Amino acid sequence: MELTLTQAQEIKLNEIAKLEGKSVADMLVEAATARLRTEEQLLAEIDHALMQIERGEFLEEEEMDQRVSKMLAR
Repeated sequence: MELTLTQAQEIKLNEIAKLEGKSVADMLVEAATARLRTEEQLLAEIDHALMQIERGEFLEEEEMDQRVSKMLAR
């Protein structure tokens, strides 16, 4: 895999890596891993929500509007 960064990005990454005592490669792997984990969590939450909808476990728009209004009034 190839990654193209601007010179400013490379400089900043090198500075951060030095401060954290890591290599830039390790930092990039950590960032990619975190991003993939976030994506997996989002897809799991979407699947969960879709299953709830299929089971009829959702609020009608009017009830949701009332709850949001109460939350904003606090």
